[in-house]
Amino acid sequence: MPKDEVTLAQVLEAVNNGFSAMEAKMATKEDLKAFATKEDLNKVVEMVGMLQGQVSSMETDIKTIKGDVKDVHKRMDAVEKLATTKVSHTEFNDRLRPIEQKLGIPSPQ
Repeated sequence: MPKDEVTLAQVLEAVNNGFSAMEAKMATKEDLKAFATKEDLNKVVEMVGMLQGQVSSMETDIKTIKGDVKDVHKRMDAVEKLATTKVSHTEFNDRLRPIEQKLGIPSPQ
């Protein structure tokens, strides 16, 4: 018989060995008790729904915070521009005095 040919006896032996190996690996009722029940799965689904709601709420909060941060940056830019264009009190008074004199407004000394 050529090397590649398989006999019916070999096939039957392989099938029998396969089923016995399968029986040894089959789960028992005790093994199945460790698996999640439909109630367990429903609780998980409920928890996932709650978490999705919380994530959605946090995303909204994050968008609001990002907008607030942008506003703060804009205001900081405006304050920085004001600070760089600000003149000293003495310089301001020196510029204002001639205008007050021309208008006839007495300047505080």
